[in-house]
Amino acid sequence: MTRASIFWRLTGLNLRHLLISPVFLVLMPLMLIWLWLTTSMPALPTLNDFFTDSVLKVAGVGAVMFAVTTFPALREVRHSHDLALPLSSALRLLSLTLASVTVTSVIMGSVAALYPLFAPVPPAGVFQPIALVGVILLSWYGPLSAVVSAVWTRSFMPLVAVGLLFPTYLLYTALALVTPADLVMEQMSRFMYLALSPLPFYPDTFETALIYLTHTLLMVLCLTLLVLAARRGARLRRVACLGVVGLSLVGLVGLQAYANDVYVDPERSPSPLPRDLAAEGCVEIGRMTYCPLPGYEPWVEHWSTELTPVVARIPDRAPLPVIWQANPTRRSDTLYTPPDGTAPVGEYWDPENPYHGMDLDSSVVAYSLGLPPYLYHLCSATGQARVVVGSWLVSRGAVHEDASTRFTAAEWFLMDYRPDLPDLSLAYLLTRLPEERVAAVIEEHWETLTSPEADLDTLTELLDLPPADELPEPDWEQAMIEPHELPYEMGEDTPLCP
Repeated sequence: MTRASIFWRLTGLNLRHLLISPVFLVLMPLMLIWLWLTTSMPALPTLNDFFTDSVLKVAGVGAVMFAVTTFPALREVRHSHDLALPLSSALRLLSLTLASVTVTSVIMGSVAALYPLFAPVPPAGVFQPIALVGVILLSWYGPLSAVVSAVWTRSFMPLVAVGLLFPTYLLYTALALVTPADLVMEQMSRFMYLALSPLPFYPDTFETALIYLTHTLLMVLCLTLLVLAARRGARLRRVACLGVVGLSLVGLVGLQAYANDVYVDPERSPSPLPRDLAAEGCVEIGRMTYCPLPGYEPWVEHWSTELTPVVARIPDRAPLPVIWQANPTRRSDTLYTPPDGTAPVGEYWDPENPYHGMDLDSSVVAYSLGLPPYLYHLCSATGQARVVVGSWLVSRGAVHEDASTRFTAAEWFLMDYRPDLPDLSLAYLLTRLPEERVAAVIEEHWETLTSPEADLDTLTELLDLPPADELPEPDWEQAMIEPHELPYEMGEDTPLCP
């Protein structure tokens, strides 16, 4: 029998022993059940959700395979040197490692495949196959780390440390709020996260997927070289392996710095670029134009459903923005520094979550009123009629079915522009007035009401209401803002809205 056939038979034997190991049979089902119970499935899942969920599952599966692989790895390291065996200790460890990463890859691939199978709709976005390869390779950290710890320590202490790490983290998270221990745990969490991914989002372009795959391959290379460096009697090989490990770590730091510089730091985002609506796959529905990211085309219907009743109450002569969807890897210039005439929208949307709709409504209404968007230009518009008009328009959103939820939407818009009690009282009253009455005044006097010089009394006179200072207070049980919070603080020296 050749050494190659012995190697493959030993690999099969290791594979079988791993699968029937009591550690595997106890811990892996428990971990898979826990991962399944903690899986969050949004109504409109994205590949970013899938990727985040897969990375969390990698951590769980990898931790279990670390424990499973530690026992046979220590057995090989401690006892096989004294036996006359046809394969060297290095080949036997290689066989064990191959069997362990095979089990890990099959489990991780199966677990990852369950997410799109059970998703209510196909996840939105552009699938990058090499990013999925990176996730599978990421799961190798567990078994490879077990072999590394076995050959370097010849002890169960790393396994004990890993076994204590998770409950210790939970304990400090619950009890240590502002203590040195809490800071240590936070830094450990940050280090672990950076080891799992150089990017805090799904790599949905070829370049970002390549960054992610390169990061994972460098980590796997480091762990493999650490195993080779631990061999006795090969000092030159150890120096060479550790040198390459050092260079790989430098590469990892550089890759992390590059990813943060290009994709994460908004201060370094490029200036807005000119865009062709037709080339970008934009869709025109009614008076609105929507430009979804590739793979998000079905979301246009949800955006249109939310905005249609709001836009219906904005006069035809008023300007409306183009809805541009953006993320840190695609159209990042639009996300961080949106050009004029743009209302950016992100990758998260839940038709049942009113706050997602209120954010989109607020962006469109603010543009039509000539108000700067809150996320990019903080300013105060206390006492201006256009802010109360905007709050009423936002309250027309599709998800608001009664007066209380409409007032919540009105408050949501007001809070962006430092409201005071008269603003809140008038906004509350408008949500109780007949819709056609308010809509008729807004349609007829749009130019007057959207002027920065128009105050609250301008609006109350047009609606035949008492002066704003004499209006009754809102129902504080329905309000998000507390009376003592008025005027709603936004920071010192907040400029007036132009």
